[in-house]
Amino acid sequence: MPVVNAYNLHPDEVEPGQVMIFTVKLMVTGYKIGGKTPTYRIYRCPYHQEGDEREPQGTRIPKELEKAVAKALFPVVTYECKPDPSG
Repeated sequence: MPVVNAYNLHPDEVEPGQVMIFTVKLMVTGYKIGGKTPTYRIYRCPYHQEGDEREPQGTRIPKELEKAVAKALFPVVTYECKPDPSG
């Protein structure tokens, strides 16, 4: 099964048997809601090969999906944090 970097994969390049990988980064951005509640942003980033120690950079996922992604992938964060309301 070929491993494919799903971050920049185009729909016409999808083939049966591919394993699609990308990095999901959650960043706690600080206390923005009334100065009491920590906030976060979630980014979809290109997959980096093992040994690459740089912080992944990517695009923020749509705000309307952020809470669902956090609940699915980072459930501990959803107990105390809220999505960052700023763009």
